Amino acid sequence: MTLPLRLSTLLALFAVCPTTWAAPAIHNALDGHQLFTDNCAACHGNDGQGGVGVPLALPSFLSTVDDEYLRKTIRNGRAGRIMPAFKRFSDAQVDAIVAHIRSLSKAPKTKLSSERISGDPQHGQQLFAQHCAACHGENGEGGHGTGVTLSRPRNLPILAPGLNNPGFLASAKDSMIKQTLIQGRDGTPM
Repeated sequence: MTLPLRLSTLLALFAVCPTTWAAPAIHNALDGHQLFTDNCAACHGNDGQGGVGVPLALPSFLSTVDDEYLRKTIRNGRAGRIMPAFKRFSDAQVDAIVAHIRSLSKAPKTKLSSERISGDPQHGQQLFAQHCAACHGENGEGGHGTGVTLSRPRNLPILAPGLNNPGFLASAKDSMIKQTLIQGRDGTPM
């Protein structure tokens, strides 16, 4: 006779307090550190210092990218490269990962302009060939080797990213690219 009473009491508790029982799952789903550990650390390192994937904790990186760039990178990935697109994450989960990435460095949060920068494409092509192509490739395809097979030379801390990559182009603002050109990236050959 006591078993049905206990069962009905438990069912009543579940019915009255569903958020109490669901809270740990929701908290875990929005835990940026855990999401990063489960989905990003294998490539970017537990502390964001890089590995197969680019180092995210570099102050020179985080000071030249805004949260929108990080969100779009997580969503779009980098087609043809090792970085996958994470379409299954909710906006809240993506925001939690972005917040965790920001916590990896004390670099200031960047606010970038969305305005397009105009210039002389022919002159830019000459400058790119002279200063950028050696690392980023003649057509901006990026360094050679995927990282998946560890096929890239390990004498560099980072594989030069593909600048003609659709995921990069959808994520990067002109002002971010300009800042990167001016400031470089400490801790990398850039």
